[in-house]
Amino acid sequence: MLMIIGLLFSFVPAGSAQSVQDWSEPVNLSMSGAASNPSLVVDANGVLHVIWVDQFDGYKYVQSTDNGVTWSAPVTVKYPFPAEAAPPVMFSDVRGAIHIFWLTDQNKLSYAQTLPDNLDSPASWRIRIDLDSAVFDFDAGMDDQGRMHVAYVKNPAPVPGTAGVYYKRSADGGASWAAPKLLYESPYFRSLTSENARIRLAVSETPEGEQVYVVWDDRPQKRIFISTSVDSGLNWDAVKEMVAPQSNFGFRTPYNADIDVLGDKVLATWLVGEPGSRCTPYSWSSVDGGETWGEQVPILSESAQCPEQAEFIPMDPAYSVALYTIQGDLSLSAWNGTQWSNPEIQVGPSSITNPATFDPVTLGCEQVVPYDGRLFVVGCDQTEDGAASGDIWFVVRQLDSLDTLFPLPSEWSGDANIVTAPRTLSSLTSVADRTGNIHAVWIQSSYLPTDNFTPRIEYSRWNGTEWTSPVPIITNLSSQPQSLALQIDSHQRLLLLWVNPETGELVFTWSSSERANIPLEWAQPIVLSSSSKLTNSPDMLVDATDKMVIAYAVTLNEGRGIYIIQSSDLGESWSQPVKVFDAVLENWDMVDQPKLAVTQDGTLHILFSQYTNPVDPQGVGLYYSQSSDGGIVWTTPEIINNQATIQWSEIISVPGSLHRFWQEKNSSDSFTNHQTSSDGGKTWGAPAKIPGGPGLTSEPYVVADWAGKLYLLQIIEQDNQFLQEWEWSSERWQLLDTRRVGAFELNSPPIIESGMISSGDIYAILEFESLLEDGIESSILQIRRSIGVPEDAQLFLPSISTPSAASTPIPTTDNQLTPIQSSPLAGLDSPQPVKNRNIVGFILIVVVVSFILIFTVPRRTR
Repeated sequence: MLMIIGLLFSFVPAGSAQSVQDWSEPVNLSMSGAASNPSLVVDANGVLHVIWVDQFDGYKYVQSTDNGVTWSAPVTVKYPFPAEAAPPVMFSDVRGAIHIFWLTDQNKLSYAQTLPDNLDSPASWRIRIDLDSAVFDFDAGMDDQGRMHVAYVKNPAPVPGTAGVYYKRSADGGASWAAPKLLYESPYFRSLTSENARIRLAVSETPEGEQVYVVWDDRPQKRIFISTSVDSGLNWDAVKEMVAPQSNFGFRTPYNADIDVLGDKVLATWLVGEPGSRCTPYSWSSVDGGETWGEQVPILSESAQCPEQAEFIPMDPAYSVALYTIQGDLSLSAWNGTQWSNPEIQVGPSSITNPATFDPVTLGCEQVVPYDGRLFVVGCDQTEDGAASGDIWFVVRQLDSLDTLFPLPSEWSGDANIVTAPRTLSSLTSVADRTGNIHAVWIQSSYLPTDNFTPRIEYSRWNGTEWTSPVPIITNLSSQPQSLALQIDSHQRLLLLWVNPETGELVFTWSSSERANIPLEWAQPIVLSSSSKLTNSPDMLVDATDKMVIAYAVTLNEGRGIYIIQSSDLGESWSQPVKVFDAVLENWDMVDQPKLAVTQDGTLHILFSQYTNPVDPQGVGLYYSQSSDGGIVWTTPEIINNQATIQWSEIISVPGSLHRFWQEKNSSDSFTNHQTSSDGGKTWGAPAKIPGGPGLTSEPYVVADWAGKLYLLQIIEQDNQFLQEWEWSSERWQLLDTRRVGAFELNSPPIIESGMISSGDIYAILEFESLLEDGIESSILQIRRSIGVPEDAQLFLPSISTPSAASTPIPTTDNQLTPIQSSPLAGLDSPQPVKNRNIVGFILIVVVVSFILIFTVPRRTR
């Protein structure tokens, strides 16, 4: 087992990551509501040219001479490109010319050449010819000597002719073209369509190099082929089969081949899967011009969403850069000749805001062009079904160094295995005390019906050097407890809360943190006030004065809603429940998942979720409310989001700001939204998106360090399990670290717990349930890393506002502080000496045992 744990925690950099960039204010280029099919080209002088199709007027043209800051007014141009076909392919050369390739509606491959000043005047183009007919896909490029190369897939059927792969070259920069060369013939290509035809071309990037490479798909045979010329296209080597059917592919197909040249190395990429569904991007490199190839390497895992588009873009001569479009998001991955970088999600272009109407815009059909340290993007806004719906948009950002994308060794260390068991470990929760110890509590219960294991609550402590052996602190439970919540007060008492599923009651106990590993040191559990047998999801908060506030949900039936109870005297008395939200009055089917926070001004803040369909509950809305009088009166709930499936939420207060988070899920993707408020929740900024994707397997966990900086942890599955650490810095989320934490086949979603230790370490406790042939194996593991403690750092712990006389109780009878039963904290202002506590504990045990004997031992009848 120790060897397995060591393997799981080995320092292997993750295969994926994301970053967030600052993009320019989006510019509406078309302003028409009837635009689609944009194309972008940057000429040798840095002038941007964009054309698109207007539904009513035909093609439109604009240009910008200042990197997209200002644009000319759109003009209508009668271009030779068909409006219904794919946009033309345009690129410029160092001599100043713009080269244009396109397919006509009769599948003719056409070529034109013009100076930039004449791009909006087709009649003045200096060259315009047809290169071939019956073409279904093509690719074109120019080498450093100015020679033009075009490769294409041709299918003349049903007209007589040879179906296959062809190549043409121009030795004079496109002025004249040689006869086509047939590189590959296949009768299967007689069934080709524009949807399944695929061919890509690459030319040497060195002045003395004359290599030309062409790769293409043969999907009916599940193969990818390559052909090479070492004399700039004059002669071609025999076609080689690059990717053949493999047993590990199963029914999956290799497709969407591409190729790039990086110095003296060649890089080929392709996808393996089923077009339109899940797939895995692969790459293959060669250091000898394609004669031999190294190991096939997956670029992204199969758990990632399959790219809708993939292409190489010339961003940096030191790297091959692949651009993927995944669910509308653009993603860059760089290859340095030996390894792939972490992917960089271009958060911004796929989801922008119309500055004129403030409506969200989903950007699609993006065209991306890097130039002079900038990344230019044009695209069209789309409807939910992917159809173009109106306008052409432009955004730009400065390019960062690609060096930063390559993974560094993770700073997470201190690997420790807390517990491993062939049972279910659930409801993991933790807290750190002021001396640097970490306290972890969880539930252990049986997994198989044949296992007669009685559920119990277990505890372990990190003492600065090692974890203590887990001990059961709460046993003799008639059913498995739910929803553990753990807090610590200023007297270093651990406060533990859970739900008894049989009665729906909140159950509470406590122990001195120093002796929490001794079961008898935990006070006799008591039942706190509850208004229903369907109590769920308690959240507990302790302020600077040791006032305790507990929020919980009554999920179903009469009385359903969100409630809070409080204690201001160390638990000697508790308030009756105050109803924060009445789900019956609002006609909600279900309500659940309250989350509490308190800001510096003493205001209480709460999040909660609306659910529907009790048989298969789905979070359909997230709401926010606050109370400035200690929890008596609450504001009308604000709708945060009621248009998505809400999986998780959290609210965090740090000095000077309030942050709320929620995780959304659509049909195939999960991601986390984050909003911040600098005025105590009165106003909120625009949501920031933290990428997750289909590989996201855990709920996130948000933790603040001693300086108030926020970190978000989440687990991503990409062949293995990886812990991502995101940092909120400079008003944006950045991926700070990625660490492999396991190679499990998960049986249930993993759980993350995290916090800060007084020494300045951030810790992460992870619970995994892995599936074995004969059952399961559950493990709780811990890692940590040093962040450091600023010299002026102080623990942020505000006090909750005291109810004022002007407050209006809702209802009056529910807000009086009344003893509900003798609390284990009653009359304890500070920790008792150990000796006295043992004596008191012994007396309590004697009293309880005597009570049981008096009332339970059968009496003799006469």
